[in-house]
Amino acid sequence: MTNFSSPPQPTFKFFYIGSVIAIIGLGLLTTSVIASVIFLICGIFVLLSISGVIVNIKEKKVKSYHLFLFLKIGKWINIEHFTHLVIGPNSSSQAIGRTSTTFRTNSYSVSLLNKESKLTELKEFTDLSEARKYLTQASNEIGLPIIDKLEIIKERAASKRSKRK
Repeated sequence: MTNFSSPPQPTFKFFYIGSVIAIIGLGLLTTSVIASVIFLICGIFVLLSISGVIVNIKEKKVKSYHLFLFLKIGKWINIEHFTHLVIGPNSSSQAIGRTSTTFRTNSYSVSLLNKESKLTELKEFTDLSEARKYLTQASNEIGLPIIDKLEIIKERAASKRSKRK
């Protein structure tokens, strides 16, 4: 593998910003049609923007990007800026209304950890074995050590249980 990238994913921050810009464009329809069209077009492009990550193994660089109008905007960072590859859980739940109806989604992410402890997600998985396989392959290619947050969580839980007894 000489290059690999995460599949582009929608970003919710840009989704909300794009929605606001498009709504402003609709509001401007009564005063200025040209301004309204400009705002609507800009809002739609921002609304549909996505982000991803490209890793160039040969040049030892990583690019976290936002895709605007088919342009991948972002800067290349030397891979030596990153210290570890991390696998960890992505758990989210949403409550609907005042009832206790909760929807849970579990997934696992493989990320690069930089020297400032910031994570750059490479890929998200719903299957843990696929995530571990990707993590091992990426670690072999990039040459970074692995941190397994799932094992750390298990060890802490076992430690708490043994202290209670």
